[in-house]
Amino acid sequence: MVIKNLEGTELFTINGPSILSAATYTLCEFVEDLSEKGVSSIRISPQYSGTERVAEVFKKRIEGSMGPEEALEGLREVSPAGAGGFCNGWWLGAPGKDYFTAPHRAGIGKNFL
Repeated sequence: MVIKNLEGTELFTINGPSILSAATYTLCEFVEDLSEKGVSSIRISPQYSGTERVAEVFKKRIEGSMGPEEALEGLREVSPAGAGGFCNGWWLGAPGKDYFTAPHRAGIGKNFL
């Protein structure tokens, strides 16, 4: 179930007992940062469709055979939120609903893991 604000913007998704952002959370642009911090595994949330494509995108990012922009395009293809519906603010110490592109990552988020 999706909860919208008065203007009709999707804010939250209720998934059982969890209240999640309506935007799709992704760190596909930050794979190198995750690796530098010693992250050795990630969780990909299952979707009604497209989960295999999401796993493929992250696999290619981890292997280094896909860049951040191409990865975002691959995720947009299957994201329920579609184009522009991503968030990653929490990773960068900003409001979780916000989205920042990779160039904004320099010097930010380094102390959050």
